[in-house]
Amino acid sequence: MINLRPRRSSEEEIQTAKAQRANKLAQYHHVLPCPYYQQIFCFAASLLKWFRAEQQRTDILAQLTEAQRQQRNKGNQSNNIKREDDNNEKEQSEKVQVEVKLSSNDQKLENKRDDLSIASNDEKEGEENEQEENKVAGNPSLMNMAKPCILRIPLANSIQKKLVYGLAFSTMKYCTVLEKILDDVGFYGEYPELREEEHLVLVTLYDYSVRNFQSRTSTDLDADVPPRDETESMKPRFADRTIIYPPTSKAFQEVEAAIVTMSVHFSAAIARIRVKEQVKSLRLLLPTEWRDAESKAENMPFYGWYNLLLGMSEIVLAWLKENNFTRVRGRLPAALEFADDEDCPDAFIFNHADRAVIMESPIVRDQFLIVQ
Repeated sequence: MINLRPRRSSEEEIQTAKAQRANKLAQYHHVLPCPYYQQIFCFAASLLKWFRAEQQRTDILAQLTEAQRQQRNKGNQSNNIKREDDNNEKEQSEKVQVEVKLSSNDQKLENKRDDLSIASNDEKEGEENEQEENKVAGNPSLMNMAKPCILRIPLANSIQKKLVYGLAFSTMKYCTVLEKILDDVGFYGEYPELREEEHLVLVTLYDYSVRNFQSRTSTDLDADVPPRDETESMKPRFADRTIIYPPTSKAFQEVEAAIVTMSVHFSAAIARIRVKEQVKSLRLLLPTEWRDAESKAENMPFYGWYNLLLGMSEIVLAWLKENNFTRVRGRLPAALEFADDEDCPDAFIFNHADRAVIMESPIVRDQFLIVQ
């Protein structure tokens, strides 16, 4: 007798079905599925924090260098003024001796006045120098500005590194707009405890704003962030150095829940900014040079060459043919096309739209094809 009862799905099949359903809904509503997981958000937040700390450090160093240069120029100008005063005194004394003889008492009084004015200027310059030295000595952070911050991100592989850097760089470009959105909705007024996780809030808000605040689908990759090494900062070679660690998984979950709760307010704030600036998307608020660079990067082809140590190019060509890739000559390839490099016979040129397919293919996984 045939058993008509449906087979019970496993947990893995249920999660896969949920992910497929979420991606289909996202495509239907023209929303991008989230390619990141919580480790990526935490690592990108620490990387963004390191970027901004280094930018602040270089700006302060530039200001200190400029102040020292101006101080040296001021000292040189004061020396030149003293020399000019001495020369003027000599010329005046010679003219006076030729034309009119002044009394010795009047000449002594003039010299005393000049000496007093020069001495008062020297005292003022000495007091200014002492005040600047006391400021630098009283602020230990200025004493260590020459030492960059140390970033600790336990990246697992190159794919994770690419995702982390891509999310951090994209967020950094929109930092001004994102901070304006946070101020508009009063986010830190509602969640003051999340102000310490400012960079994690920025990267999470950027991802949700790009995907129109579609809920993120949890996957098996949502593992906890590795714990930090608390004893590392006690080592002598890390003395007076700032070590930046990624936020914890618990912090990300709190930030994500807060952003999802206020998603309607964020959507309204973005709409108000678009209406005020008269733009269709927040991307149009970026400088023209940045938008041009993004469009060029999206259309830039990528290269790959077959591994001569593992065999000939037939393995790579066979896989490309099986997956409906067409070979073209004399022009750059479009989607689902590839071309041969004229200068390097063992290299292939692919369209940027096919990069994800090529990177996940068995020929790349088994190292038959090495992607640039």
